[in-house]
Amino acid sequence: MKTVPIVDDHWLVAAALEREVRALQPESRFNDARSVAGAVKLLRSDAPFDLILLGLKLPDARGPDALDALLLARPGVKIAIVAAYEEPTWLREAYRRGAIGCLPKAADSESFPLGVT
Repeated sequence: MKTVPIVDDHWLVAAALEREVRALQPESRFNDARSVAGAVKLLRSDAPFDLILLGLKLPDARGPDALDALLLARPGVKIAIVAAYEEPTWLREAYRRGAIGCLPKAADSESFPLGVT
């Protein structure tokens, strides 16, 4: 069973991401966090996490700073960025800091990558 925290401040985006992941991996479990602080609290627990889907614009952090906070809370965790727009500077920096991928919100459903194995 895969455990996938979805870190996005918009409930509709989080619900859509959960639906798409569940379609690909029905046995998946989900944790939602609406802020970086909420995600850090999840990551400091002993629960295993397979992949985090992270929105880049959150109420308490923007851009790669959110990524840094999560990696500090759980070094080595896999994080994929979910971006409303593809700001090349932010995305390059996110990859440099440890993101494993990016899912543009404008992408069609056939290109939805879920790198959890």
